[in-house]
Amino acid sequence: MRIFGQNYSRFMNFYKKLLVFVWLFGGFASQAQAQITFSGHLNTAFPVSNWRNNYGAGFGAGAKFGYHFTDIFALKIAGDYIQFGHQDTRLIQKSKLPLHVTGEFNFKLGKFTPFVGIGAGIVFQRDVPIGFRRKFTTFGASATGGLNFDVSERTFLQIQTRFLWDNDSPMQTISLGFGAKL
Repeated sequence: MRIFGQNYSRFMNFYKKLLVFVWLFGGFASQAQAQITFSGHLNTAFPVSNWRNNYGAGFGAGAKFGYHFTDIFALKIAGDYIQFGHQDTRLIQKSKLPLHVTGEFNFKLGKFTPFVGIGAGIVFQRDVPIGFRRKFTTFGASATGGLNFDVSERTFLQIQTRFLWDNDSPMQTISLGFGAKL
């Protein structure tokens, strides 16, 4: 039985290999001070390209869990739930749930830490047109950038933007969040 579409097993194999890579890479990066971070955020999303003719801005929330191998490099798993407004009267609702693994480069400047990263993962999507429901899963890629501000030694505020590409509809998200260094 194919729950999330025919590419589900390929995605799961990819994630298994990625987890093994993270585990092995973590063993080689032991000279650095490792750090785990968690952050939650509220976001707004804007359709990019022709997709914006059918949908308005989207709103949602998400979370990121990261492992900092060094002061500069971190791997993070990010997930968002975004619900979009629509301008097309045939659609009642459109939502996306992108789950991405992102390699992130941090540039610490005192209390400020700008960052950039690229990632890949899967995007669960749901369209609810009038008369039927359509769910599907696609591969997605992302590019992210933002700024962390250290409120204290263990907490930070974050603003970020992320561009997400998949085979259905590219979008840009802007989010504000709060995080903790564990």
